[in-house]
Amino acid sequence: MVIASGWPVAIPSEALVSEGASQFSGDCYVSADVTRPETLPHAVSGATAVINLVGILKGDFDAVHRQGAANVAAASRVAGAHCLIQVSAIGADADSPSAYGKSKGEAEAAVRAAFPAATILDPQSYSVGKTSSSTALQT
Repeated sequence: MVIASGWPVAIPSEALVSEGASQFSGDCYVSADVTRPETLPHAVSGATAVINLVGILKGDFDAVHRQGAANVAAASRVAGAHCLIQVSAIGADADSPSAYGKSKGEAEAAVRAAFPAATILDPQSYSVGKTSSSTALQT
């Protein structure tokens, strides 16, 4: 939808994507790694809006989810982005006994600290069968 509307899109990836790159016109794949803040400025440079939906199911949850989200938020703020959307996760809670849930909950706080006007998108609130979306967007 965004690409079809003619907006320029930068798609950061840990490894540059070559396969499938031609299926969209106007997109730009850039090398970036949320755990390495020095790789982020060129990925968000000139962006009006940034969407962070990075997530892993195994590995260093804190480095990717919490610190990575903080890095994206800080880079977005420095770049002058007007909007940051942090896609959270079902079960995100800084007090969660799950390392995954805890890291996603802590990511929300880290994003708020670095980019106070960020929107936190709670996937549970817009999943199929949910009757209310009142908590889907926390701005």
